[in-house]
Amino acid sequence: GRTWAALESGLPAATWLSRAGEGAGILVASGPAGAARSTDGGRTWTPLPLPRGATLVEVAPTAPDTLYAGVHDGEAVRVQVSGDGGTTWNPA
Repeated sequence: GRTWAALESGLPAATWLSRAGEGAGILVASGPAGAARSTDGGRTWTPLPLPRGATLVEVAPTAPDTLYAGVHDGEAVRVQVSGDGGTTWNPA
């Protein structure tokens, strides 16, 4: 954290940033405006499809294609999981 650089190319207005294990360069940014995934340490971002109601996404530290999303369904917050980098989602 000694130095910081702006990484904005395609990044949504994020409130949460998640990173896969050391040196992987895989980041997921998420928030009310949506989510995006970077595979190059944040230099570029690709929009990530989310389940309806999802606002927070976490990437598994040792499995970069496994993502967890917090989904608010109007009554409770539930967890959805993706094993393919966010292409498809299922209840956890």
